[in-house]
This record gives sequence, structure tokens and C-alpha cells, in this order.
Amino acid sequence: MNIIDAKIINTNNELGFELYTDDLSSIELKDIHYPIEDKPYYEITVGISYNRLRLKNYYERETGYFKIRMNQKLNELTIIETDKVSLFAIKTEHERKETKKLVADWLITTNSFQEHINDLIMTNRMKNGDLIKNFQQTVKFLIKLQEIKPQEILNAKMEKEEAQPSCFVQ
Repeated sequence: MNIIDAKIINTNNELGFELYTDDLSSIELKDIHYPIEDKPYYEITVGISYNRLRLKNYYERETGYFKIRMNQKLNELTIIETDKVSLFAIKTEHERKETKKLVADWLITTNSFQEHINDLIMTNRMKNGDLIKNFQQTVKFLIKLQEIKPQEILNAKMEKEEAQPSCFVQ
């Protein structure tokens, strides 16, 4: 038996509680972006799976996403609320602040978050092509993610992602 670190957010509405656990399967890091001419920033998509606990509906597993963006100097941080399946969606302003606090005080310090970043560093070392060319830049960004302090997240501005155009023609 293992003791697992967990946090709970009470949404104070019909959505119930959100239970977050420090478990590798609960955290997903993907879509690393490094600076290019028309998008001069670093960015990574973070997914957090959690259990929604509701009265008479014990739990549902859900995943919410957001992005961490940094400028090229890695000294300015922005939290990007994803267009779809956002961790911050359908929440009151107070709940959004609490969710941001959860990211600051808990997520970035979890063993799972740190382990996923270490895995990305190792994976990028083994890949060929474009990532190798930008390997040093990408690794600096990933290492900076490991070193983020809670206050940096709390002080980060939040922006909404631009809506992605639909690929369906009407």
C-alpha cells in the first residue's frame, strides 16, 4: 500500500468536488512548442485527470487541460486556458483562482509532474530531426518548468487560447 498525495477543490455548486492525485496516470504533458518566427515563445500543454465526486454519483474521471507559455528568455510565464476541455472552464472566478492555486502549490511540486518532465528530456535526447536541432532550447525550457516556483504561477497572467477554426464546412 502507498500513500498518495491528493488535493480536493469544492466547487460549491452542482459539480461537486474535484479530487486530484499525485499519480503518473493523472498528469499528461504534451505538445512542446519552441520559438519560431510567428510564435516566438515556448509552450507545453498540461493535462490533469481528476475524479469528480458528486452526491449520488460517486465519481466520474475527467481530464482538463491548460498550457504553460514562456517567453524566449524564460523569465515571463503565462497560463493559457485551452479552447476545449479546459481545466478552468465552467468555474466561478473564485474556483478559477483556487484551481490556479492548485497548479501553483501542488501540481508543479508533484513527483509525477517532475517525472514526466524528466521523461520528456530523455525522449527529446533520443529523437532525430527537428527536436535535435532545437534540443538545447527545449531542454532549457523543460528544466525551467522543473524550477518554477509557486509564486511564479500565482503571479502569471491568464489568457484564453484563440479558438481553433473548425474543419467542418456548413
